[in-house]
Amino acid sequence: MNIRAAYKATAKHIKPVAYQNAVTLVNVIFLIVTLLLLAFKEAHEALFLAIVLILNVVIGIIQDLRAKIALEQLQILMTPKITRLNSRSQEETALLEDLSAGDLIKISLGDQIPADGELEESFGLEVNEALLTGESDNIHKKQSDNVLAGSFVTAGSGILRVTVKPQDSFVSKMTEKIKQYTLNLSPIQQTLNAFIKYMTYLLLAIVLYVVIHGLTGHELMVYIVKDIAALTGTLVPQGLILATTVFFAYGAVRLLKKQVLLQEINATEKLGRIKNLCVDKTGTLTENKPVLEQVVMYGNVDRALVEQSLCGYVQANRDDSNTIKALTSSVRASFAGSVFDYLPFSSSRKYGIASLKINDKNLTVAVGAPDMLVPFLSEGDEKKWLESQLANFAPQAKRLVLLGQADQAGASPLSQPVLHPLALFVLGNPLRPGTKEIIGFFQSRGVRLYVLSGDNPQTVQAIARQSGIKHSDMVVTGAEMEKWDNEAFEERVPAYHLFARIKPGQKEQIISILKTKGFTAMVGDGANDALAIKNADLGVAMFDGAGATRQIAQIVLMNNSFAALPDGVDLAETIITNIELVASIFLNKVAVALCVFLALAIMGYTYPLSPRNTTIINYFVIWLPMFYWAIFPAPKDGFSPEKGFFRKILPFSLAMGLLTALASAAVFWLGPDYLKTAGSNILVVLALIALGYWFFVLAPLAHGIKTSKKQEKVLFALAGVGIIFLATVLLNPALSNFFDLRRPTFWSLFMTVCVVWITGWLQYQITARWFAKKWKSKNPPVPIEHSILS
Repeated sequence: MNIRAAYKATAKHIKPVAYQNAVTLVNVIFLIVTLLLLAFKEAHEALFLAIVLILNVVIGIIQDLRAKIALEQLQILMTPKITRLNSRSQEETALLEDLSAGDLIKISLGDQIPADGELEESFGLEVNEALLTGESDNIHKKQSDNVLAGSFVTAGSGILRVTVKPQDSFVSKMTEKIKQYTLNLSPIQQTLNAFIKYMTYLLLAIVLYVVIHGLTGHELMVYIVKDIAALTGTLVPQGLILATTVFFAYGAVRLLKKQVLLQEINATEKLGRIKNLCVDKTGTLTENKPVLEQVVMYGNVDRALVEQSLCGYVQANRDDSNTIKALTSSVRASFAGSVFDYLPFSSSRKYGIASLKINDKNLTVAVGAPDMLVPFLSEGDEKKWLESQLANFAPQAKRLVLLGQADQAGASPLSQPVLHPLALFVLGNPLRPGTKEIIGFFQSRGVRLYVLSGDNPQTVQAIARQSGIKHSDMVVTGAEMEKWDNEAFEERVPAYHLFARIKPGQKEQIISILKTKGFTAMVGDGANDALAIKNADLGVAMFDGAGATRQIAQIVLMNNSFAALPDGVDLAETIITNIELVASIFLNKVAVALCVFLALAIMGYTYPLSPRNTTIINYFVIWLPMFYWAIFPAPKDGFSPEKGFFRKILPFSLAMGLLTALASAAVFWLGPDYLKTAGSNILVVLALIALGYWFFVLAPLAHGIKTSKKQEKVLFALAGVGIIFLATVLLNPALSNFFDLRRPTFWSLFMTVCVVWITGWLQYQITARWFAKKWKSKNPPVPIEHSILS
């Protein structure tokens, strides 16, 4: 799949994206008002409103498509590579879209099944269909059984004959409507969409009031329509959704440069919302490739027998995992016997079995976690020996694998004490570089760390302590959790921080409970992490991890390093801060417009702005700030993880908006009578531009963000250019007429400057003495900094 393919895949989204951006209630109102203005021969007003409408729709469509195309291109890196057998039974790599009915493909541990098919061969294959059915039990599949796309391999391997193309599979048909263009909204987007929806309802109520008031007051219909047009342009912050999409797309591109691949364009924000971080041990905290450090033989067991038994087990199970590679790293001989039967290793059993013939002698061997195999050893010296080895090595953070001989025929699961130890393999999994620093980074931000592992509890505890995870003494095992009822589960899970010897289904349950306590992320790499990653608010997978896990995750760490997350979190916090600043200026504009409308309505006057006035106001108070923050993005100093989106920006925006509205009403009231009855009031326009721009300057201060000397110079320069532009407009009759602005008297202009100056001084005092001070007291600087604004 190349870039052209990504554009082709995106082409099918053009129609729904265009519909989503064009057919909204606000746009319908815009269109109706524009047509009415044309009908009343108000071409200038209709032109301005039409330009705003077209720009909103076109820019929205372009940005949505750009975001979609960017995501498609990034996901090219995640396109699954499938091993297909050609007509000569030779292996070749194929892409998902190249598969067709009749193809033979290999499937192995950790793979997600790419297409519906029938098993030609099954080598102890077990699959999990939880993503299709919701049931988390592993299902054994034998030759000729049907396997569904979307399920993933939890044990064994097999050869699958594809029966239908991937796009025609059961899961594709089941999710066909879901796969059509739908935007999986982030918390901020959900909040903003709800806000815009309610503001649209409010606009309808205000429009109804304007119509009734105008008709009862015998106003001309053209003035009523112009009032509605001006209110429509100020009360609904449509460009806000566009701004968030642009920020998210920017974040996705920046994160890819840091080896963090987003599979959802707005997953950027989710990185900055993490309250509970759950991690797998092996491959996340520690290196994914264990190293064999020691082989401890039991008694006088023959080493050659141990090596042959291990090789036979590997050949039977066709296991090429990193653990098996480590176990066989010191074995030089090849398997000289034969295999009768086998039971593949699975994350739920924690062991596998093989029935072999070695030197004309039949024997059954088991390989797996020693603490899970202890119950199958007879009471006596053998059991004491194994327990002593566990007590010795587990606290050293060593990973142990037991090879034992079972007194049973066939490879059925163990059910009674029939096992005799042959050898214990001691593996080392060193911490990944920087793990302690990363754990400290998250814990310094108040994030709660949880380790979800299938390993021995003492080993998990030792690794947690080495990593610096707090409350590492709070450990519980899967066996203990199985005795809990639902009420105990909900009550006790948040209290523990280390979960050992747990099954994939238990990981999923833990995530469900933690989600009720805060935004929860899960980081893992194995097939046994897939259900937990799918269930988490944010799923993170390693690029070299199991295919099923990688496909399900919202974020993939391309360099397989947990260390990539802090930079991602920093960028997420920066983007959230900038979205909050942009949202605050939109919210302030809406608050000002609403308060001015209500104040003047109480006085008995109509709205003092025309559509052309709102266009020039929006340039100074909306588009100029957005352009500035695109060049000088605010640092993450203003990020506050404890407050919700609206709880953080609403008080400041409303307080400043109320003061601006009072100043505008005062300017209107103190102005000349001829401007009070006009459909456009230059004094109100100037007051709204000046105080709107001042709000943009003060917003970072209210968020605890310092403005550099360079930025201050830019702000002064922009203000100077704006003053020159407005003076040019007022002194040029053609431009004044174009923007529907009447030249004011000197006295009224002087009075406006005084009111704006006093209001601006008051706003600064309130911002510096209340909002900035309050922010600093509730958001002390974090001890670990990772700057991304270099």
